[in-house]
Amino acid sequence: MSELSGSGTASVRESDLVELDDAAADELFDALATETARAVLVACHERPRTAAELAEAVDADGETVRNCLSELAAADLVTVVGTRDETDVYAPADTGLVVVGDGADGSDDGYYRRLAGVLAALAVGGLAVGLVSPDTAVAAATFVGGGLLVLVGLVAVDSLLS
Repeated sequence: MSELSGSGTASVRESDLVELDDAAADELFDALATETARAVLVACHERPRTAAELAEAVDADGETVRNCLSELAAADLVTVVGTRDETDVYAPADTGLVVVGDGADGSDDGYYRRLAGVLAALAVGGLAVGLVSPDTAVAAATFVGGGLLVLVGLVAVDSLLS
């Protein structure tokens, strides 16, 4: 097997935010509509592969996999990261993806309250680790970090709600 050539890395981006009423959401859901497309994406997450390797991994014919890859690439879910034996090698796009509603019905408050709950749970977990750690420096740092996380989170949520 020859070496993978090309840049070897996809460009690093911030998380993509896709609103449900956006055209990008249609493209995203279309790209993930089939079980084969989802299996191809999972296989790409396991390791970069050529279309033929992906077809073998997901037990599908090459044409179906190439169509899935085309749709996944159009939705920015996979990208070509190089070539192997003059064949494109695919990997997941180096981005996070967040799908949200438009919030036009005023439901943002519930979202931000859930966010505050998650931040509080993380901070409490951090505080608990800090309290039971045998290393005093780790305990103190975790305790202070957890407290600061709660403080920052509450300030952020309060500003979003007001």
